[in-house]
Amino acid sequence: MMRQVEQDLNPRGNEAINLMLSFRNDPQHDQRRYNAPRANEIAVVFQNVDGEPPFERDIRIYNKNSNDVQQISILDKRCDPMCYPLLYPYGNDGWHSELKSYNPKYPGFKVTQMDYYAHLLAPRAEFSQFKKAGKLRCQFILDAYMKTEANRLNYIKLNQPQLRAELYSGLMDH
Repeated sequence: MMRQVEQDLNPRGNEAINLMLSFRNDPQHDQRRYNAPRANEIAVVFQNVDGEPPFERDIRIYNKNSNDVQQISILDKRCDPMCYPLLYPYGNDGWHSELKSYNPKYPGFKVTQMDYYAHLLAPRAEFSQFKKAGKLRCQFILDAYMKTEANRLNYIKLNQPQLRAELYSGLMDH
């Protein structure tokens, strides 16, 4: 299936470009400032005009039986299970805006994206595929953070009249 996607996206048959990120340790530079990384840290790299995380991504579903292509949003409940099938082995739904809490103290309470991901990644005594996923877990955490942050900023952008931010006093003084 991926071969078909590659052929559709690259009809001329050009060779795909392989990119690599490498760190050079130049002894001429100040080692206290330009030192090589010493920890296994992870980061998200994206390019945007205003520095805002991208709200929409190019996540597509290709139907096996027909040649229909459907683009899904990062807010779609199928997004996480389709992007991370090893973490959702049973195809359970991911977070969506209508997800309700099962907690009897808060019946019908909507679960936020942050609460959903915090629950998935919380340490547990029993087996958790999220705990054992290694580098895939790191990628999932970054992706979840980017989705949550993009969703929050998109909410602020779309709900300016309800937020009435122009009435905040003292904010512009600092």
